[in-house]
Amino acid sequence: MGMLRTELGGVGGTELRLVLVLVLVVQLQQLSNIELQQDCQHGTQQTSLRHSSSMSSCADPSCITCRRNHGKLLLDQVQVDEWCAAFAEKHYMAVSDTEYAAIPREVRGVPHLTIPGLHSYLDTYTAAMERTSEWLGRGSEPAVPNLQCLPFGPYSERLPTHVAEGATLTSAARFRNPSDALGADGRAFQVDSTLAEVSILREPFLSRPGVTAPSDNPFGQAQFYVTTFFGAAATLAQLARSEYLCHTGTSASVSQPREEVAFLRQLLRSFHNVTTTSTTPCKLPLGATYRTAAEACVVLNAMYPKDVLINSPVIHEAYARAPARMHTTAGDQTLPGLFAGNNAQEDEWLMEAQEYWTRFDRSAAERGAWCELAPLLELLLERDGTFDNSVADIDAMAAALERAIRGVWCVHSEDGARAPLEPSPLAGVRSPTMIMPEHLNPVFVGRDGEDGNYVHARGSVIGLMPMGWQQLLALLMGYDCVSDVVIQYKRNEGQLCYRASSAPDILTQGGKDRTSKACSCIGVDGDEAAFGTRKDKLIMCKLQRAAFAANLDLVKPLCLNISKPETKKRRGRGCRVAIEYMKEKRIAYSKAHTHTQQELDASKLFAECAAQVVTRGE
Repeated sequence: MGMLRTELGGVGGTELRLVLVLVLVVQLQQLSNIELQQDCQHGTQQTSLRHSSSMSSCADPSCITCRRNHGKLLLDQVQVDEWCAAFAEKHYMAVSDTEYAAIPREVRGVPHLTIPGLHSYLDTYTAAMERTSEWLGRGSEPAVPNLQCLPFGPYSERLPTHVAEGATLTSAARFRNPSDALGADGRAFQVDSTLAEVSILREPFLSRPGVTAPSDNPFGQAQFYVTTFFGAAATLAQLARSEYLCHTGTSASVSQPREEVAFLRQLLRSFHNVTTTSTTPCKLPLGATYRTAAEACVVLNAMYPKDVLINSPVIHEAYARAPARMHTTAGDQTLPGLFAGNNAQEDEWLMEAQEYWTRFDRSAAERGAWCELAPLLELLLERDGTFDNSVADIDAMAAALERAIRGVWCVHSEDGARAPLEPSPLAGVRSPTMIMPEHLNPVFVGRDGEDGNYVHARGSVIGLMPMGWQQLLALLMGYDCVSDVVIQYKRNEGQLCYRASSAPDILTQGGKDRTSKACSCIGVDGDEAAFGTRKDKLIMCKLQRAAFAANLDLVKPLCLNISKPETKKRRGRGCRVAIEYMKEKRIAYSKAHTHTQQELDASKLFAECAAQVVTRGE
């Protein structure tokens, strides 16, 4: 989860990126394990994971040019000195009662990736993988267990983008039969594009990306925000199911989506100390914990962020600090119990969080946001990740997703009856049904509006960019193992996330402004219509640099805390040299048309499975 954007020579086409994919939410950076050499952690570790964010793009940061797992970073000198001093204190660690050793070079500084077995905040993940291997009877195998996922899901899609006719290079390669090109004019050709009928991101409510005029910005789209919104909804649904199973003790195979979602709402009401009558508070259900409620509040707040402006926090401060505070607070674990009466600032945090929850806890007649979100959570639990979806199933998911997105109106409306007020992007929108694409799409760069008023850059009113969501997930994983963790993200969106070298405050050697091409997000001259003037870019640059610094400080505890080395036996599993040797031999056998015994056994097993499927079908 690369902490900062590695400098790119250009920006990849947005039409080539899948949306609604698991890989954007929890992404493993490499398919092979990490092998450390010549240090106290010598051996093979688990696959590295992205851990934090000061970039918005979903593209992977490249570590090829820097073998120490680091990249080009946007830090000022003061922050660099602070990080160097902090890592100097952590440079040597105790590896035994009588021995100290330097930490591996891969974790010195700000890493793009964190490595299970090295970074302390992933210790619970490492332990879970080891315990799972033992439970499956594979603990003695010479391999390092990993949690890996396919880079797509049951609703992953890539809709053809809008392009100017005559300006696309894909038109000549589209169709051999001209009659097959009906309805394809003005859209980029993609051999594996998604049919609009089986998409859940449907126009006109969610406009697809497009560049048909010089003023069109390919990054000013809501698709990435909807991706994290959808992923956060799935996370919230799984939290509901896990707590419900702990409460009832029923089997996971018995799905009761409506009861599970209702149970989560009751848990959140109890956490906020909502009264069921004038004096009786909502009680904590038996078998449930406020820990899950605190995590669910962060996830819910990520779906409907606190603020949309650049360099502003997206999570209410009470929610951001509640999970870690539970470890140091005995007694009342409700939100008021954690914050009430401590000082004026924390009282204000508590009041803001409780006001935020009241906008969900209203009844359906009062337009409560929970009533708009619940159908999506229930449907996610009902479908349970299956890829076997009919057109009717896809239609139902698209309708539930749209309803949940429109529910953001209920969050921005003070009473669920009147239109949201300034400075909300939904100001003046009188009902959820009146939300249009322009209300959801971000403003990539601030600029003077047509009426003369300055329009500030902002993100979408729903969801986050993928890297911001990943930062919150990493911090949620880390607050148990690492102290001083605040689960927060300062919104960082703009051109520096895509091309860090284009910062307009970087001058030439003579102290003059660089060319407009050097300061362009996409490396071209004349991009003012889509990406703003130099003045607009300078304003954005200042905001983004502040957001970079804030996010680096937020993830600092995750980067500083390094685990003690595992035993030599555990670190000696999964030798990459041996794997590479096996790959080379396999290629040689294939060229010689020679099959190994493993391949023959696998073919036999596949044939047996296929025969069983045919038998059941008959």
